[in-house]
Amino acid sequence: MTVKNFAKSIARRAKNRAFESMLEKDGPGFYAKKAIEALNRPEITAPKVPEFPNQVVIENSSICNLNCVMCLPKKSTREKSMIDEGLLDHVLSQFKDLGLTYTEFHTINEPLLHPKLDRLLTICRKYNIKVGISTNGLLIKERLEILNEFSDIIGISVSIDGATRETYNKIRQGGEFNDLIDNLNALEEAQIIKEGKFPRVQVALSNLNIFEAGLFFETFKMIKPYNIRFTLLNCLAADNSVFKEQKFALYDKYKAKEACPLPFVSMFVLNNGKVTVCCRDFHESLIVGNINDNTLLEIWNGQKIKEIRNAHRSGKLDGHPVCAECEMSDRGLSEFVNAYLHFLYYKGFNSNQINDQIEACLKIMDLNNKKNLEELLK
Repeated sequence: MTVKNFAKSIARRAKNRAFESMLEKDGPGFYAKKAIEALNRPEITAPKVPEFPNQVVIENSSICNLNCVMCLPKKSTREKSMIDEGLLDHVLSQFKDLGLTYTEFHTINEPLLHPKLDRLLTICRKYNIKVGISTNGLLIKERLEILNEFSDIIGISVSIDGATRETYNKIRQGGEFNDLIDNLNALEEAQIIKEGKFPRVQVALSNLNIFEAGLFFETFKMIKPYNIRFTLLNCLAADNSVFKEQKFALYDKYKAKEACPLPFVSMFVLNNGKVTVCCRDFHESLIVGNINDNTLLEIWNGQKIKEIRNAHRSGKLDGHPVCAECEMSDRGLSEFVNAYLHFLYYKGFNSNQINDQIEACLKIMDLNNKKNLEELLK
């Protein structure tokens, strides 16, 4: 570790300790405030388009080792392939001019599967680009040496969705819960942990797992509780049948009224060079350009992406059936549920009590009773 990175790790650990100390003193107050802010989040009808994209995500492959029921990547009609080093270098060479210093290796894939992951990360380091790795966590032990080597530029987020073996194996088809636990435990000795860069956990809540929401804090004690992030199941899948069956009944009352923000702030470079505006473009339905033919900036200002933005502004999405069929809840709904679950945890509720409280909370939300929701936070 360089002297500069060592200094950063000391500062990061100090910041973590200060945050944890604050949560120990007033975790309920902190998350109650977050929950109230989520309930009162202003609606944004259509984001303004910045001069440059806020984020460019780079898919390092289109292959996944699981077939999770809320994603079903095996139903994707796209060719299964990996990004080559030349294409990654070509994309990252344009980041500086766009003011970008961060990317993610993720769309519909498992990023740790790439056989040349270390070489891809070497290119990222050459351009001083930080990399977010969103993984199912089952290859962490196998890739631990690489994760340690590049701990200065990566951040890890693990998607889980089940707090028991039965639920996890049912949702994350092809995965094994006990293997996940082994892999997460291996992270405790990783360099990235020693530097204070704690992994995050993502949990998509639905009728498949809401009954064990409180158990996530208990089962995954190797993860900092404030780094467990709960969201509501979305419909970003190759087949939305599971979403329609398992989404909460209240979902339809809280559908997002604002335009999808992605075409206004982000682009996603697929491993074959095509560029899309959707984070889950399973069938290459929203392609707006190709990095082999145009620069990122030219694609960002191109006619195809402008047409999609205009369709979202007007709500006339007939020409883009993937967008028309996409169901997203109001973002404030997920933010509230996440904050409320953490509020309960820091209040000292056990897993069974949290499960009872979140069930009552969802019933109140179904009645669309904002005042009663605020009462829950006292």
